[in-house]
Amino acid sequence: MEILETRSCAAFRWINLLRLLLQTSFVLIAASLDAAQRPPNIVLILADDLGYGDCGCYGQKILRTPNIDRLSQQGMRWRR
Repeated sequence: MEILETRSCAAFRWINLLRLLLQTSFVLIAASLDAAQRPPNIVLILADDLGYGDCGCYGQKILRTPNIDRLSQQGMRWRR
């Protein structure tokens, strides 16, 4: 039983070491990419009963949506 526990501990250590190496390599690769090569950040907002004209960035005058308006000013607005 003791041999089995020793083998499982060793395997667990190797798996953790491999995971650490993979995570480190992914971080280094992502850091080395230029800003032009990075994929865009996309924010998709799903809201129940929010219509096209219910946000200030699309012309709403009564309801205020300052955070969504700020996101639309810094990014893209899709109209179709």
